[in-house]
Amino acid sequence: MAHISTWQLQRKSVPAEMEEPELDPIKNSSKRRKTEKSASAKVKAHNQKKPRRKKPDINVGNGADKQLKSCHQCHRSERDRVVECKKCQSKKYCVTCMTKWYPNISEEEFVKACPFCRKNCNCKACLRGYSPKFMQVMQGYSCSKPDKIRYSKNIIQKVFAFVKSLNADQLREKLIEAKVKGLSLSYLQIQDAECEVDDNIYCDKCGAYIFDLYRSCACGYDLCLVCCQDLREGNMCMISGWKFSIDGSIHCPPIYIGGCNEGILELKRIMPVDWVVNMLEKVQEIYKINTSDDIDIHQTSTKCGMCCYDSEANEENSNGCYLYSLSAKDIQPQQDMQHFQLHWSKGEPMVVNDVLSASSGLSWEPMVLWRAFRDITKNSNRSHTCEVNAIDCFDWKKVSVDLHKFFRGYSEGGFKREILKLEDWQPSCLSEGEWPRHFVEFIGCLPFKV
Repeated sequence: MAHISTWQLQRKSVPAEMEEPELDPIKNSSKRRKTEKSASAKVKAHNQKKPRRKKPDINVGNGADKQLKSCHQCHRSERDRVVECKKCQSKKYCVTCMTKWYPNISEEEFVKACPFCRKNCNCKACLRGYSPKFMQVMQGYSCSKPDKIRYSKNIIQKVFAFVKSLNADQLREKLIEAKVKGLSLSYLQIQDAECEVDDNIYCDKCGAYIFDLYRSCACGYDLCLVCCQDLREGNMCMISGWKFSIDGSIHCPPIYIGGCNEGILELKRIMPVDWVVNMLEKVQEIYKINTSDDIDIHQTSTKCGMCCYDSEANEENSNGCYLYSLSAKDIQPQQDMQHFQLHWSKGEPMVVNDVLSASSGLSWEPMVLWRAFRDITKNSNRSHTCEVNAIDCFDWKKVSVDLHKFFRGYSEGGFKREILKLEDWQPSCLSEGEWPRHFVEFIGCLPFKV
């Protein structure tokens, strides 16, 4: 008894008449099933009788009306008046944003089709969300596979002579380097440049862009192959103090030119080994050059048989050469492409007017570009500020200018008279990654593209 629990004692103390009778297991099971069926029937009946909740009227208060009246551009609802687009029936723009960001679109045009429907909306979401992949589905941007092959062969034919000359220049420089080091050409190993392929390297003498082989000193002075050959041939004899050896090696130029006057310019490469040689071999395999085409390329006639010189669109310049021009709306893809290739192969310019007539009308205002760039950088690890190299046209000196200041200069001007020009047409911070929507618009405006 010492180990009997309290519950057992209480159970034994209950009178017999108050004890619950033992239930039959079979009867208990049937009652449980009946109870469950009854409960499920009640739940089912309750669900059937339960009325559906009606959606609240969107025109009634509680903030829904404000949300519907919010501007797609600024997402504000406290503005005095918004204009609804009848085409999509979902986008609205306030009068303030219409006047500020779309001054060339009237209110009636907004009602017919908003900038979102016109594909030229410059709000934050549209500027950030547009990707270059949409360029493939843009109207007019299509080219059949046979045309692509034909155009590619045409390009290969035209640049073959330049690639061949480039390969000859590199081979000559490799032979000089092998002679200086006392090695055969097959055992020559050119030093890799300490830079990425996307980095821009320029010749410190002529300013030319360097994409592969060049000579460089430990002090950082870089020299292109053309300037190396000019120095050996004596075309830079006016520069006193710049020496080169009989074996072809070149010393670093004097300090007043930008060098250190001590080191030797070593041959370096940016691209993979024999990149130009391999490219030249592939070109020869893909397309066999026809000598008759070369004669057609270098024809000296000042007039083109396909040009209508009695037209007002084609004017003669001071040198007696004709400039062929046409409107972007009148371009015939097949005929005009061949015409363009004819003039381009001879280095003659072609003027195409009204290229923006085929665009969507996206704004190229400076502050729109800056807003698009700023919003992109906010969502990335890049710095909010970006400095670019420019040239002050007043004294032709290189200056570093903040990109925001550069854009504001177009609208507000500076505190002094200054004209700035970007040193590089596409700095590393200015690319399709920063302006995806404007990049697509720019490519779409090109009159001749494949």
